[in-house]
Amino acid sequence: MWGRAFEVEMDADALSYLDKRECELGGYHRQQTTFFPRGSPSKSLSVELYIALENNRLWLGEASLEEIATQIMTCRGPSGHNVEYVLCLASFMHRCVPEVKDEHLFKLEEIIWSRIGRQNLSLGAVNAGESGGAGGAGDEPDNGHGSFQFAARVSTNKLRCLNI
Repeated sequence: MWGRAFEVEMDADALSYLDKRECELGGYHRQQTTFFPRGSPSKSLSVELYIALENNRLWLGEASLEEIATQIMTCRGPSGHNVEYVLCLASFMHRCVPEVKDEHLFKLEEIIWSRIGRQNLSLGAVNAGESGGAGGAGDEPDNGHGSFQFAARVSTNKLRCLNI
């Protein structure tokens, strides 16, 4: 399993905020585990992580990649569209840990990009929850695969969960 650890000054307000957002609203479970930094496997850190378990109220159960892609394409959370999350996660994996071949994630990424292209959607249309629309010139800047605007709207004094 791969991930990125962030050191956060944990005061009672920060932990309370994270627990509310992740556990109460997201249905995740907080647990302590050991993290081994890439490049320094002998230096372990004790970390807190939030993980979805099968008893999560949002757990959809076993599903095919096509069904999962449909859920991703049609759902959004309070922090943005699920398409944005999955594509940014895949982009991070390609850039930062290219030696890791996460077949599940990369196949989902491929299916989502294919559907975006096949349905002639702009990423802005997907993120806005629109059912269609020609992704024509002027819709949004193109930086390879398109652009996501959510992370750019988060003020720098707010906690960013993803370094995107």
